[in-house]
Amino acid sequence: MKRLTSLVALAVLALTGASVKADPVVFWTYSWDRTPIAVEAGTGGVALTNEIDPRTGAGNSYIVATNLSVFSNATPDNPDVLGPNAVYTLNLSLTDNAAAAKGDPTASTTLTFKGRLSGSYSANSSNVSNNFDVDPEHNIQTVQLGNNIYTVAIGPYSPPGPFLSKNQGSIAAHVTVVAGDGGVVVKETPEPTSILLSALGVGFAGFAGWRQRRRALAAA
Repeated sequence: MKRLTSLVALAVLALTGASVKADPVVFWTYSWDRTPIAVEAGTGGVALTNEIDPRTGAGNSYIVATNLSVFSNATPDNPDVLGPNAVYTLNLSLTDNAAAAKGDPTASTTLTFKGRLSGSYSANSSNVSNNFDVDPEHNIQTVQLGNNIYTVAIGPYSPPGPFLSKNQGSIAAHVTVVAGDGGVVVKETPEPTSILLSALGVGFAGFAGWRQRRRALAAA
């Protein structure tokens, strides 16, 4: 019985240790560059901002690729209309900080995303839509930087308001990071419940065997 109690205690310790263990946090640096500066049509266009100054991210996170704002002198009854060539390009420079610190040549990469704006706008209205149909195969991209696996998905899109409105539109992206070891993705830590059941299973099996041996000796 003491042996079973010890095994249960070990299982509880394993459960406690597993519950506090956390995956390592991966830090990375990013910046965005867009082309063109503005998608133009008629008397105005849709301007796109840059974020060329490097920023630091950690783990999984949304990041803003660009902000969008409308400028136009057109009247609402005769708005500017975006044509089929209203295409833009967003280039994401992404660096794994740990790999860069080691001088790893695989620490950095540039990922390119393309989209198309459509709709109309005027000095007092904005009906601008977005579609990531220009290069759909690259809307979600996965790359290994150093020992870590990065997946970047472009979107969502938020439309801009009318000309001179304070709230701008935006195009975001989501970065997902899986920590690795030597290029191999780290396996997930077993669920605490599984650890506990496994330990208890070993304990009860040992206890059952001990009882059977004791009965056999008593019957002899």
